[in-house]
Amino acid sequence: MFWEETIIIKRFVFNVNKRFYASQFGFADVVFESGIQFGKVPYPLMIIHRANQTYSYQLNSYNLMNSMEFMSDKYSSLLLQHSFNGFFLNKVPILKKLDLREIASLKVLYGAVDARNRYSKSFDEPLKNPHEPQLFSLNHGPYLEGSVGLSNIFKILRVDVVHRFTYLDNPGVSRWGIRAKNWCGFFKRIKEILPMYWDYFCETMSLLKRP
Repeated sequence: MFWEETIIIKRFVFNVNKRFYASQFGFADVVFESGIQFGKVPYPLMIIHRANQTYSYQLNSYNLMNSMEFMSDKYSSLLLQHSFNGFFLNKVPILKKLDLREIASLKVLYGAVDARNRYSKSFDEPLKNPHEPQLFSLNHGPYLEGSVGLSNIFKILRVDVVHRFTYLDNPGVSRWGIRAKNWCGFFKRIKEILPMYWDYFCETMSLLKRP
């Protein structure tokens, strides 16, 4: 005999984003999001915060958060990203020719799990019982992650050094990471420019061989 149960999930999510321009200092993107889930639900159906397990930089995910590491039934997040548009690097003549762009970002995530949705002690003391699922709430403080990087590498690639500031005692956590964006476009660009430089190299060598 099988039992069927219908679970109705009610969520409310509010999201707002804005770009601020700072003249020669570039521009800043600000994204605020807040959400709440009503009622009692099984933990797999709670709000699972977006984690990025790849080496590709994702703006709307947490790049050093493990998959299904944090769950909440209410949360608020703030994303700050500032693009300096070469404000610092353009002051160095050699680097100015590369036309690189500096980027800095900070991600803050607050969350909580209501008492009625705490199915496991793991939410409060996740490391005390290794036989229970390693599920974490954000009841003990915010998740913080920041990065600095360069964009417009070869006119398309972006590379960031990412650092995780909080919840460093969780299992399998990386404090530092390197992430890149637009990999496909980067390799396509390399494929396009390599023949040009190869032809230039062959032409130069042929000129050097002439008496």
